[in-house]
Amino acid sequence: MVIAFFLGLGLSFIGSVPPGIINTSVVYITLYRGRRNALIMAAGAAIIEWVQAYAAAILGRRLADYPKIDFWFNLLATIVFVVLSIYYFRFAHPYRQLPNTTTNLQPHYPFIQGMSIAAINFLAIPYWTFYTTWLLANNHLHDDGLTLSIFASGVMIGTFGLLWLYAAWAEWLKRHATAWLRYTHITIGWIFAALAIIQIFKLARG
Repeated sequence: MVIAFFLGLGLSFIGSVPPGIINTSVVYITLYRGRRNALIMAAGAAIIEWVQAYAAAILGRRLADYPKIDFWFNLLATIVFVVLSIYYFRFAHPYRQLPNTTTNLQPHYPFIQGMSIAAINFLAIPYWTFYTTWLLANNHLHDDGLTLSIFASGVMIGTFGLLWLYAAWAEWLKRHATAWLRYTHITIGWIFAALAIIQIFKLARG
């Protein structure tokens, strides 16, 4: 169960590090409305992330029950990891500024804003479905409800923790957005390249 928690924690960090609508909104609100409002928004987003991760884990449990899913999903994972590593290496280019993603949002109720922004992040369910199915198919994650709930809790804590870092470093990120994005992409690219190599060895061994 501890492993499940840290798997969720680690994957949420990987998924939340690249600039997206949630983390850039946290930076924007920190700069213009204060860190307290930004952290309240982060809490709302993290709760929705728990719901998305748990729902995706239930779906992943069903997918992992199919015969020979482990081979086909490992093959798919290899392709996905290779593509993602190439993507992050290819797009590790200078970034002019953090996008203003919250200009049209109302200035009140940051908790509701965080939940709303996370809820319209349509990539979250496919992201967590892919990883939970991969983990379940390779026996890295148990499929009982309690373990999946703990996994989703790790996702929630990881998401809030990283958004807290975004809020804490908002001024620095605003000044050093170019270098930060470039090195972030390179680091994530190497992570996915390493995962792709592991998957290739796993497939080669049959």
